[in-house]
Amino acid sequence: MCILDQPKLTLPGKYVLGASDKTTAGDLLDSFGHAIKKPVKYIHLKNPEDFNVLWPKWGEEMGVMLHFWDEFRDTAWAVSDNEQLITRKDLGLDDSVFGTVEDTCQAIDWTNVL
Repeated sequence: MCILDQPKLTLPGKYVLGASDKTTAGDLLDSFGHAIKKPVKYIHLKNPEDFNVLWPKWGEEMGVMLHFWDEFRDTAWAVSDNEQLITRKDLGLDDSVFGTVEDTCQAIDWTNVL
């Protein structure tokens, strides 16, 4: 069963959060480090402007986005207070068909990227 098979839940114009796993930035980096078998280090930057030091021009925007997600968490995806965000659990989709972030990092061939 998929989203399209359940129009009573998803239509008209509902928002479905298409996420296979929930993780933190630090855990995502750890999963990447395990996959490439190299040490990684997570550095928490407190000011969005600090991202520009690492990634000039678009870094500050990335910092603002990460701070927004950190503050609002799951409600960051909600469109309005009276509108429900539909999740895979609401759709009855079995967790076993989705891989984790760790699984995905392990499945990618990183040799041409690193």
